Amino acid sequence: MYHRSKDKILSKIGYYNDQKGIMNRYLREITNWGTHLEKTKKAILSGVEGKQRNKMVILGSGWLLDVPIEELSSIFKEVWLIDVYHPPQVVKKTSHWTNIKLIQTELTGMAEQIYNITKVYRKSKFRTPVEEIVTRQAIDLTSYDYVVSCNILDQLDTILIDYLKEQTLYSAQELETIKRLIQQSHLDSLPKNKTTLICDIEEWVMDAEEKLSEKRPLVHVPLPGIETMNSWVWKFDTQMTYYPSFKTYFKVASLNF
Repeated sequence: MYHRSKDKILSKIGYYNDQKGIMNRYLREITNWGTHLEKTKKAILSGVEGKQRNKMVILGSGWLLDVPIEELSSIFKEVWLIDVYHPPQVVKKTSHWTNIKLIQTELTGMAEQIYNITKVYRKSKFRTPVEEIVTRQAIDLTSYDYVVSCNILDQLDTILIDYLKEQTLYSAQELETIKRLIQQSHLDSLPKNKTTLICDIEEWVMDAEEKLSEKRPLVHVPLPGIETMNSWVWKFDTQMTYYPSFKTYFKVASLNF
């Protein structure tokens, strides 16, 4: 569990509300999410091939909607699930397996730093230069035989960037720089030759007739293992609640490197 002060910081930034929002949207879109969830699970199980099977980790385990937890538990001696928050339902479900371990941590390792930067700005109007923002590795991944970054690369920066926007602290260009720092730091933390990366790479904004209105890139740094990439479309929001009057789809990629 988190220290009380860190837990308070994560709550203020908005991490826990985000977790609840994911489940609420899933319940509204359960039929449309099915293909995406199954393809994610298949990509994870495919990535297991050729790996040692002692210890593996899922980064961004969330509600386990896209994680083949039963199969992984039977394949590996230890399965570690890491996320900023493990819902009680997940804690209860995984307690049935003695080889599944839970770690609760904020995966960028930067939330407390960002919070303190905004706190200083509110008090003194001192703007910490973007060049002084330090990327951190939240956890050492070198001891794992297989690592899965599960649908989080494009999301790692979202809550932090939205929080910084609220403080009107940095320009749009500076926020883009911070976004790239966070994404690159995550990629740099993933060990070579034993990682599967699954992430949204494009956002497709569609009108009510499903004609493409706008396409936006979600990953702003070069991806490794591009020659192994498979991709599919995730019908994320068909009820037009994410963007009023528009549907939202994501192009998702899985890569092994």
